[in-house]
Amino acid sequence: MLGRKPNSLHYHMRKLVRAGMAAQVDSKRSGARTEAVYDVVASRFIGAQTMKDKRFRQATTDAVASILRLASRTYTSAAQNHAELTLTGRHRNILATRDKARLSQKQLSQVNEHINAIEQIFEDGSNRPKGKLYALTMVMTPLPDAAS
Repeated sequence: MLGRKPNSLHYHMRKLVRAGMAAQVDSKRSGARTEAVYDVVASRFIGAQTMKDKRFRQATTDAVASILRLASRTYTSAAQNHAELTLTGRHRNILATRDKARLSQKQLSQVNEHINAIEQIFEDGSNRPKGKLYALTMVMTPLPDAAS
């Protein structure tokens, strides 16, 4: 279903299980082999625990890098399908941007409120059988003053 080789998936699942980000919850027979069934242990991995535990922090950093590579691949694929793209306006469906700004605590709070609202929209649509499938990838980090 994912278009990945079983060895690649097994490798990544082992890393996620070792990092405590996924757990095997079941197994089932498929012909002559046994397949493992996994589930994530949390809906988010970025939190206080990830920054305190060096192993978990590295696994999270690796997961973020993987997410960004996936975003790049899906963007490249979508950009090649010109007929489906809307570049501007209320129905824009493709965007790549990087913004930075000095934010007050109030503004940071507003940004997080918007992010939470966007996440809720995606969560509400994740099990909907109709509608166009979209992906949204976000990374927010504090920057040192000299960063560009």
